[in-house]
Amino acid sequence: MALTKLMHMKQSGSRKPSRHLKNGIGYIMKENKTEGGQWIGGNAGSTPKEVYQTMLDTKEEYGKKSGRQGYHFVISFKEDASPEKVFEVMQEFC
Repeated sequence: MALTKLMHMKQSGSRKPSRHLKNGIGYIMKENKTEGGQWIGGNAGSTPKEVYQTMLDTKEEYGKKSGRQGYHFVISFKEDASPEKVFEVMQEFC
């Protein structure tokens, strides 16, 4: 059984409201966390830069550039879960 935690990324107090979003994407997609990008999938891009730009474009399209910037789901599995099984569950979740 997995444990799921949802966190939201607030607007940054700096001149760049999406700074927390950019930093979060970079953290989530770190190469050492994803074994060189092996465990990354989705329709927003395959690099932090691509995903960030896709999210900014979507926010612009819907007029949501300020306020909450995004969500970060953390899903933790038992240590004996294989990377392949975790990736499969994550694809279904997304």
